[in-house]
Amino acid sequence: VDIIAIHGLNGHPFNTWTHENGTLWLKDLLPGHLPGCRVYTYGYPSHVFSKSFMEVKEYARALVDWIRSERTRPILFVCHSLGGIVCKQVREHVPAHPDLLAGIVFFGTPHRGSNTGDLGRLVGVVINAVATATSAGLQRRPVRVDLLGGLEYDAKPLQELTDSVRNRLEGLKLVSFYETRPEPPFSSVIVEKHSATLGMPGEEISALNSSHRAMCRFPSGDGEYKLVLDAIKRIAKNPTRKPKRASTQSSQKTWSDTEKSCMSLFSRFDVSEYQTRLPTPAQGTCQWIMKHPLFASWLGKAGNALFWLTGHPGCGKTIMSFFLAKQLEEIPGSTSSVCIYFCDDKISTQRDANNILIGLIFQLIRQHRSLARHTSRFYQLHQQNIVQKFTALWELFKAIVLDSKYPKSQQTIIIIDAL
Repeated sequence: VDIIAIHGLNGHPFNTWTHENGTLWLKDLLPGHLPGCRVYTYGYPSHVFSKSFMEVKEYARALVDWIRSERTRPILFVCHSLGGIVCKQVREHVPAHPDLLAGIVFFGTPHRGSNTGDLGRLVGVVINAVATATSAGLQRRPVRVDLLGGLEYDAKPLQELTDSVRNRLEGLKLVSFYETRPEPPFSSVIVEKHSATLGMPGEEISALNSSHRAMCRFPSGDGEYKLVLDAIKRIAKNPTRKPKRASTQSSQKTWSDTEKSCMSLFSRFDVSEYQTRLPTPAQGTCQWIMKHPLFASWLGKAGNALFWLTGHPGCGKTIMSFFLAKQLEEIPGSTSSVCIYFCDDKISTQRDANNILIGLIFQLIRQHRSLARHTSRFYQLHQQNIVQKFTALWELFKAIVLDSKYPKSQQTIIIIDAL
């Protein structure tokens, strides 16, 4: 594979990835662990004190031009902070070639902005606080409003990009690292976990015991570098994979502003990342259920049918739920839509009927984008209070599954764990 590293806000093509001891892991460590790979860094004028008025889309277009002229192997992007947004713009601009991207590793990318209040002001403070010795004496210059403004929490440009590029990311191997230590002088992290994850099926999510700036710098080949290396190796080992099946209604449908607002709200209740924390079933386990006559009979029924699997606490029902979701999605020739929701009484957003409905609605619309049209009427009536209105959510759910344009030939399987 070819590895392209994209730095973030106020970053540098080399310094962003260089530890204070001088180790540039992209050059000093990675090639030795991945023989044959080629590593590039992409630099662009992202300094917020710069007077350049280039926009993020232009950075992406410049990178796309280079990729088209130079690419000979699948590409693995490694992105820090704002660099992940540039990468998503690249995916937005490049025609859909199944062998173009091997995967993406994100370090603290604000997919949904940052929840630190007035980020334009705060980022200015961060940059002043972390100014290097080489910038000593630098006079204050105008802040890059176009870069900072886009990072306000759930900012419209960020959410629109995440929504529009979501289908183009399906089938890719995605790894998202999030920070757990505050960036001085703040008392909290810059990009919170919720913002640093996409909530995509199969996305790997891991924490790094570092601040926002330090999370992509490693002093040696030990410690958290190994965690990152393992993630990169998993992608590089199998650079392409079969894309997840998607409805023909899913790829080109453009959502209205109301639909986007509703889906942005519902995305906060998505539990896709929950399954990434589940252990892999031990070899040979769970397989029995696919051959069980009761399960096979239920699966073959044409109408609505309930299958209830019970068991004592801790016997593996959640692992079985995850296993079934994967198996049912991958049945050869199947056109089933599979939705799964994990209830958890220890997590406030995963333990009531409203949240279950929101999670299922979000997954159904993500698989069939045209169904988002049903959200407009309900969202206009209830606005953000819709998440507290069970009756409205139930009516919305029924409107979606009973839609006359919903694929009649497509079976919908809903798995609810720990109900």
